[in-house]
Amino acid sequence: MINKNIMNAVLNSATQQNKDIVLKELLNHVAVNYDYNDSRAGHILEMLCDNKAIIKTEDININYINSNLNLIRHDYDKYNFKNIKIDYVDNIDCVVRITYDYIEKINEDRGDISYHNSYSYINFIDNPNILKK
Repeated sequence: MINKNIMNAVLNSATQQNKDIVLKELLNHVAVNYDYNDSRAGHILEMLCDNKAIIKTEDININYINSNLNLIRHDYDKYNFKNIKIDYVDNIDCVVRITYDYIEKINEDRGDISYHNSYSYINFIDNPNILKK
């Protein structure tokens, strides 16, 4: 990842015209990739107009995710989960990355089987209930 100080220096020295061009290119990039109903592009525009639209990790309701494990794994009822955490939020793809450990319920009593690490993405546009109100 590019150092934030370098990013700030570039943003401070870039002309408004170049910023506009780059923003249009970013929106074009999103548009030519799969963006059902322009939800990703719409979120980018919304963030430009309202900084409250920028989703942060503290905006995610982890209790809702813990109560709806089907959001992180389709066959959730076959597993035990622990250490469910918010890893990061991607405001361009409109997803939250959730990390967790899991073990199959049929193996939970075996001493030679341990929990596995995994992750999943939850789209906060399609699943607005994961956001705190």
